[in-house]
Amino acid sequence: MFWIYFSGYHGMPNNTNKLPITIVNQDSKSHALQHQIKASLQDNFDTIKTTANLKKAKQQLNRRETYLVIDIPANFSRQVQANQKAQLHFYINEANQTSVVSGMRTVARTVGNNIQQKVIIKKGQAILAASAVKKLNQQVATAKAQLQAQVDQAETPQMAKQIAQTGQAKIAQTAKVGQAKINQSVSQAYQGVANGVQIKMHYTNPVKEGLNYSLAPFFANLALYLGSMLGATILYGTYAKFAPTIGRWRAFLALQLTFAIIAIIIGGLYTGYLRLMLGGIKGTAINLWLNAGLLLFAGYDLNLVMLLLFGQAGTIVNIFFTMLQVVACAGMLPVVTLNTFFQAIHYLSPMFYATSLNFNLFYGGAGMANLFSQFTILILGLIILNTFIVSFRKRQFLLDMNKLI
Repeated sequence: MFWIYFSGYHGMPNNTNKLPITIVNQDSKSHALQHQIKASLQDNFDTIKTTANLKKAKQQLNRRETYLVIDIPANFSRQVQANQKAQLHFYINEANQTSVVSGMRTVARTVGNNIQQKVIIKKGQAILAASAVKKLNQQVATAKAQLQAQVDQAETPQMAKQIAQTGQAKIAQTAKVGQAKINQSVSQAYQGVANGVQIKMHYTNPVKEGLNYSLAPFFANLALYLGSMLGATILYGTYAKFAPTIGRWRAFLALQLTFAIIAIIIGGLYTGYLRLMLGGIKGTAINLWLNAGLLLFAGYDLNLVMLLLFGQAGTIVNIFFTMLQVVACAGMLPVVTLNTFFQAIHYLSPMFYATSLNFNLFYGGAGMANLFSQFTILILGLIILNTFIVSFRKRQFLLDMNKLI
C-alpha cells in the first residue's frame, strides 16, 4: 500500500512540467510579446503550443489536450501604445483534478504579473519614447543644417571654426536636455501604462467551491468499484456452487446476466443519488446511468478474473488491483503526470474511463463518445478473458469455513 501511493503521487508538483500550455496570439504586432511569454514558460513546461486560433485552443482545453490558454487579443499592441486598458486573457478548465486547476491558476497569475510588471511596461516605454525621439532628431538635424549654413557664410576660416565649435556644443546640449525631458515624460507615463494592462481569468466548466466537489467524480466511482469487488466475491461463491450441477457454461452465463441486472438497478439508484447530492450536473441521466452501469459491470468482470483463477483467495489480489486503480484512474492527478508504470496500466482500469466520463458528466467537457467506446472495448475484452478461463478451468474451489475452523 505504501509503495502504490508513495510512488503514484510523487508526480505533483514535480511533473507539472508535462502539462501542455497554449499561447494564442491574435495580434500581428505582438510577436515579440508571444516569444517573451513562451521563453518565460519554457523553464517550467515541456510543451508550449502557439496558435492564432482561439476557438481551436478552447476546444483543446475542453478536451484536456491543453490545460491553460493564454490569449493575446487583437489590437492589444495598439491599446498599449494608446495607453488604453488592454487585457490578457487566461482560460482554465475547472473540470479537472483539483491539483491541476490550482497549479494552472498559480501559473496564470505569475505569468500575468510578470507581463504586467516587465514586458508590457518596457514595451509601453519604448512606444511612448519613439515619437518624442523622432521629433528630437528632426530638431537636431535642422540645427545642424542651420549651423552648416552659418559656417559656409563665415568670412574667414578662423571665424568658421569658432562658429562650428560653439554651434556643435549648443546642439549637443539641446539633444541632452531633450533626451532628459523624454525620459521624464516616459517615467511619468510609466504608472499609466502599468495600470492599463489587466489580467482577465476565464474559467470553463465551472466547479463549485470545495474539495468535495472537485473530487466527487473520483469518490463516486471509488465507492461503486469497491462495491463491485465485494459483490463479485459473493456472486463467485454462488457460481462455484451451481457450476457442478447445472454446468459451468450455464452458470457463467447466469453470472454475467446477474452482473448486468445488478449494474442496471444500482446504476439507476446511483444516478438519482448523485443528482440529488450534487445538483446542477451537466450530463443527462441516461449517460450517468450508462457510465455507472458500465463501471459496475466492468468491475465485476475484472475482479472475476482473479476469482476464477485462484478462488476466493483472488480477493487479496483484487484488493491490490483496486489500490493500483486509485492512482491510475487519474481522479486526483492527470495521467500525464504519473510515472511510467501507472501510465501503462491506466488503459486497463475501469475506474479511469468512469472517472474521466464523470468529470465531463458532472461539470462539462468533450470526448465522451471516445471514452464510452474504449470502455465498452475493455468490458468485451474482460468477458472474453473470463470465457477463456472458464473453458480450461473446469473446477472451482470454495473455502470450507467449517474445516478451517
